[in-house]
Amino acid sequence: MNEKKKIIIIGAGGHSRIVINIAELNNYKIECIIDVNFLKGRDVEKIFGYPVIGNIDILDKFSPDEFCVFIAIGDNETRTFYYNLLRKKKYFIPRFIHPATTLSKHISIGEGVLINAGVIINSGTVIGENTVLNTNSSIDHECVIGNNVHIAPGVIIAGRVTIGASTMVGIGSTIIENIIVFFIRKNLFY
Repeated sequence: MNEKKKIIIIGAGGHSRIVINIAELNNYKIECIIDVNFLKGRDVEKIFGYPVIGNIDILDKFSPDEFCVFIAIGDNETRTFYYNLLRKKKYFIPRFIHPATTLSKHISIGEGVLINAGVIINSGTVIGENTVLNTNSSIDHECVIGNNVHIAPGVIIAGRVTIGASTMVGIGSTIIENIIVFFIRKNLFY
């Protein structure tokens, strides 16, 4: 496992504030923030004192040997796009785990996962890569949470549930045991 502590955060919306907090709690040195919607000519912005330096193109000025990157974007499709881009560029994408969580020692957590405050994950659960588990969500035993999933705040997932890749589970949802939930992308072009 790559334990680089110098990090660049991609995303400058509300989700980035959560990521910055968790980065600080885990002793990362935040170099800067990249705003994927950055507009040239506007005033330079800072978030909690960290500079927002430009759009994704500026990442080419940094080396994956020197920095790791974390994606602070809640939208699954956008986060997945940048996750795949960073993997191609050979960046290490750490797991960010808030210290105020309850995690079984018998779980598996993929690369680039964000686990926020108050999350509980019980034994036998597998969390796929590039997944967000938001505040006070609870995932019981033997669940499988796919890649690129977003579990919103306050979600309760009972035992032996499977959440398919790229699924968004909305705020406060409750999923009973032995259920499979998956995302169907509708093709809007005929």
